[in-house]
Amino acid sequence: MRKVVFFIVFVLITCSMTVLADKERVNDRYTVTSPNGKFLIELIPANNFGEAGKGFAFAKEDSHRLDTLWKIDWFAKKVFLADDGAHLIRFGPWASDKNRLTDKAIGFYKKGKVLKQYLVKDLVKDAKSISASVSHYTWESCDSAIVSGLSKDFKSYTLVTTDRIVYIFNTSTGKITKKKILSAGDGRIMGRKKTAVAKELQ
Repeated sequence: MRKVVFFIVFVLITCSMTVLADKERVNDRYTVTSPNGKFLIELIPANNFGEAGKGFAFAKEDSHRLDTLWKIDWFAKKVFLADDGAHLIRFGPWASDKNRLTDKAIGFYKKGKVLKQYLVKDLVKDAKSISASVSHYTWESCDSAIVSGLSKDFKSYTLVTTDRIVYIFNTSTGKITKKKILSAGDGRIMGRKKTAVAKELQ
């Protein structure tokens, strides 16, 4: 019981810190490796802030990075590279357009070419549900019974919005394969066990 209470408190504190934090993290050059360790992508920002930049994908065995598999002409602070070395998930930047919600939410790519991408307004239907600070806003839920993230086989990505909508994306196509609106009873951590809600989405 103590562990459950501690987890709930930790999540709520994390949510509060996310909302109150008003300083965007400076862009840094970084590398992401695929889960199987066979491929990597290096992302290089052009500026301290924003999405200008570039990225290059390589096979991990190409230690000198001489043979570029494919490239991108943008920068993102967070991406996921699939085991095939071709599919990439791009996560949205610091969200600041609180009035129109035109910030990028999530995008799916294959060898640098966009398959499907979504803006925040495409996913959040109740703008009043977002948590806003002076300079940005949070549109992803951090206290629902479903947690955003990749499936164990990396074939799907689950995303939960602040207005309790659960989206499941096919990571190979970027298409939404399932959508569910959580009720007041199953929408919060304290409402139901995560495993119970997850089974309903299968």
